Amino acid sequence: MTPKRLFVFWFGPSMSPFRRKALWVLKRKAKIPIHLVHETNLRNWIREGHPLHPAFRNLSATHKSDYLRVYFMLNHGGGYADLKPITFDWRPYFDLLDDTNYQFLGYPEIDPGSVAGGPEIERNWQSLVGAGYYIFRPNGTFAALWMNRIHEVLDEKERDLQDNPGGYHPRAVRGGVFQPSNRRERGLRSKYPLNWTEINGSIFHPLQVEQLGEFSQNLPRVRWKRYR
Repeated sequence: MTPKRLFVFWFGPSMSPFRRKALWVLKRKAKIPIHLVHETNLRNWIREGHPLHPAFRNLSATHKSDYLRVYFMLNHGGGYADLKPITFDWRPYFDLLDDTNYQFLGYPEIDPGSVAGGPEIERNWQSLVGAGYYIFRPNGTFAALWMNRIHEVLDEKERDLQDNPGGYHPRAVRGGVFQPSNRRERGLRSKYPLNWTEINGSIFHPLQVEQLGEFSQNLPRVRWKRYR
């Protein structure tokens, strides 16, 4: 049985009113336990023998969430949700997953522009699920492959992350859309080495194309505005 619980991660600054409202809505509507994981309680969820990658500490807050959602879906199972106003009852979808052989359930992807991984992956967008929320069985092969590919990226960029950590901004990204706050560095391009989707959609969507038939699109698609 897939554990009926939902994980949410927050590693940024204080939540905005929109984020607080989204969490309140999720707690009211989901009808299952919500676990808000943050810097203080993360250690309670780390499985013995399954440590976080050493580069984790140098990720931006957003990329920490991208990493942890995969770690948790692999090692604990259950649901994951972005901190956005998601308003449906999750209970029947856990039952649905347990009645099938699927590894996970997601919602139908919105459009080609929401897909990462390049034009070939985008052409398959109608067969894919989005990265904002889903339900996984624990210890699945899909999640294990996803985790391995993230670790390959972090192995390659660990030294660069050590030299150019992402802590200066929750949404730090390679190239400098979000700049270091140090006045002397203002106007320079950020050397933080990860692209925005590099350990999330850029792995998640291509892996789905490889693993068609291992997941379904049965979760409701929820649209949202002004969630930050």
